[in-house]
Amino acid sequence: MNKKSKMGTKLLYISLKGRSNNKDVANTKILKFSEMLCKVLSVLGFVVLDVDLKFQDSLEDKAELFVYYYPESLPKYEKKLGPPVWVYNNAEKFYNKWRNYEVKFDNSGRIIILAPRRIYNISEAIEFFFNKYKDSINNKVEILQISYF
Repeated sequence: MNKKSKMGTKLLYISLKGRSNNKDVANTKILKFSEMLCKVLSVLGFVVLDVDLKFQDSLEDKAELFVYYYPESLPKYEKKLGPPVWVYNNAEKFYNKWRNYEVKFDNSGRIIILAPRRIYNISEAIEFFFNKYKDSINNKVEILQISYF
């Protein structure tokens, strides 16, 4: 039984090569890329359960990155927690920033906003990641293939 079906998750597969003339430096860049990708996916709301990485054996070989994540798609709205109401200056700034959305208060006096999410699925998240960190990624790795399972 493979890990994807055993864990009940989705799989992101990326085939890549590190940009360097040294195998160890290339593999380090691949590792940094994988850590950066997992951090961005987590911040966006995906849960990264496990990462498998097959490094390059030589400079001509490709590396393979397997990211096990869930859910397949995120909810349309996300909850944003604001400051407590009694911290007037910060609460007012938060309210003015998010006043076009539904404002609620929790039992502890914090402001809660239900704001629409910009990124719903993994393909949008990957596109956002590559657009935002384009220069850093191009310095580290060369992407050969991306697949979703």
